[in-house]
Amino acid sequence: MSILCRIFIFIDIGFFGVAGLMRIIEIIDNVRMRYNPDLKILGVLATKYDSRTTLSEDMTAEIEALNVPLLHTKIRISVDIIRAQAKRVPVSMYDPNCHAALDYNDLAEELLPAKVIPIRQRKRQTAS
Repeated sequence: MSILCRIFIFIDIGFFGVAGLMRIIEIIDNVRMRYNPDLKILGVLATKYDSRTTLSEDMTAEIEALNVPLLHTKIRISVDIIRAQAKRVPVSMYDPNCHAALDYNDLAEELLPAKVIPIRQRKRQTAS
């Protein structure tokens, strides 16, 4: 009996991240062959992405060459993520306007089938 299972893989952009991704793909292929033919990779999310470097572009190209779906959204490298972790709050609460928070909002929009209306805006709409 196979169980419908969908996976997202988050990886840091860099040599070791891409090497690890190749190993994860091998493991998923083995699980698919032996236990669950319905196992599917829905997408790979690139994190610690830095568009100023050729490394990020090269590693993105390597991921695409592996024939796995690469999510359009990339989470840019950000010290605000580390600061938010230290404060034990989501980055979107730590600094909702930092580029990392905006990137995660973009990810939510990419993954969710319908546009989510922020709570504050929703309250204003229902009050009108």
